[in-house]
Amino acid sequence: MERNKINKIVFAITLGVWMILFYAIMGIVETVNLSSNTVEEAFEKFVDEKFGSNSNQTIKKEQKVYRRGNLIIVPFIIGEKLAFVEFQKGIFGWMQKRYTHSYSDNDDGYSATDDSNGDKILYGVIPKNILKQVKNIKVNGIYADIINVNGDKAFWLLVSIPDLYKNIKIEFLDGNGKVLAQENY
Repeated sequence: MERNKINKIVFAITLGVWMILFYAIMGIVETVNLSSNTVEEAFEKFVDEKFGSNSNQTIKKEQKVYRRGNLIIVPFIIGEKLAFVEFQKGIFGWMQKRYTHSYSDNDDGYSATDDSNGDKILYGVIPKNILKQVKNIKVNGIYADIINVNGDKAFWLLVSIPDLYKNIKIEFLDGNGKVLAQENY
């Protein structure tokens, strides 16, 4: 009777170890399949999975990406909204970590989101009444990037450290550095 009990325990432990190994191997296989060699390849895979290859929405990837350690943030336009997809470099390549998009078309104010490193992504719509004249934008003295959607709409974007976001001052500047409009939050 004792030997039979020991055999059952050994069998249960062996079965458990094999199950753990099986799930570990399947996890590695899935990770390898989801990974991409380049950020561009990962972005294309993301767009196909999220929006479909025959999506009727216009998707425009921005040329500039933002690198933060082993993370890359890729801004893009979908329709007329600004979106971000975050990729992380892993052992097997680049994988999508997070996807965020703007929910409103407010012509003033700003929105903020955190990336996985705790940095802030701050963005807003450039007001239509000064859109054609704006050449630079400063947020608390730091230049933000301008992302054009079309001739009637553009966003500004800044990826920076978290402590920048106290008493926000946004300045819309013309080509000579003259302040066209200012917003304080």
